[in-house]
Amino acid sequence: MEIVLTQGQLAKRLGMPRTTVAAALNPKIAPKLRPEVRERVQVAARQLGYVPHRAARNLASGKTNTIVLATLQSLKYAYAHDLYEQIQLALTPHGYHLDLELLAHTKDPAAVYRTYTAGRCDGVISANIIEAFRDELHKLRRQSLPVVTTDVAPSAELDNVYYDFTEEAEIGTRHLLEQGRRSIAFVVTATEDVAQRAWRRGYERALAAAGIPINSSYLLPWKVGDDARPLWQRMAALQPRPTGLLVYNVELAAELSRVIRAAGVRVPEDLALVSCGDAEFNRYLDVPLTAVKADHRGIAVAVAERLLAQINNPRTLPQHIWVKPSLVVRASSQK
Repeated sequence: MEIVLTQGQLAKRLGMPRTTVAAALNPKIAPKLRPEVRERVQVAARQLGYVPHRAARNLASGKTNTIVLATLQSLKYAYAHDLYEQIQLALTPHGYHLDLELLAHTKDPAAVYRTYTAGRCDGVISANIIEAFRDELHKLRRQSLPVVTTDVAPSAELDNVYYDFTEEAEIGTRHLLEQGRRSIAFVVTATEDVAQRAWRRGYERALAAAGIPINSSYLLPWKVGDDARPLWQRMAALQPRPTGLLVYNVELAAELSRVIRAAGVRVPEDLALVSCGDAEFNRYLDVPLTAVKADHRGIAVAVAERLLAQINNPRTLPQHIWVKPSLVVRASSQK
């Protein structure tokens, strides 16, 4: 069993006051001690394997080495756990670990934000939920606690890193057009929010550039998790029936692929399918799914850089960084 040596035990072995030993082991105070005293304590600490207690070290430095990532999103969605893992990987080399706060499971999420203080964490990442907690985030930033958001509708007062939903939908729609698909439907979020409006702009922009009139009946609101069969029934009743389909969520796109093929429709021969967002399982579907992939690694690195900039200089001005998505072409959309 490993024996952890405390400062008190080290002081006893050296026959010195504990305060002297503590001072010699504190990088800020040690230079003020006599060189021979400082050297004696530090040499003994190395020889005896003394390791400073993390909590005490944090208390002395005023740092917790913890970054809180707060989100209302469920981890059941592939993009969430992939992005959060990449954020942890980006923070680890800088000595920080991630404290994941799943706010959907709390009674008063806004109140949770008020518990984030310099004594609890060194910074806060607010993932995809800035509109709901804008006031709380602004208060944290004014208190000099570093805050970075990942939101499609950023605040001018806060650092924000994300990718453009408008560009995502435009890339996916343009790809379907390049495959010769002229009747393209788009499954969008059931709630008309900032994200839905951004996706619709990209979809409509790509159609307009190709000279194709907007058909509002081809915009199909749907909630992830609801049975996809009624959605397909609505789509199959459209005239003319779509030959291309863009879906805002990767899990819903995978489910729709199964439902569509069960109805006797061939993918991609009869209907080409593209997902907004990618996941590892897309490669293993019966018909591998084409997707517009977010650069989660790029987002994570930029988030870490903005947090570190604020930690090093609380007065640093906020930046909005947009990380470009990319197209991953698989069998579901190819001729």
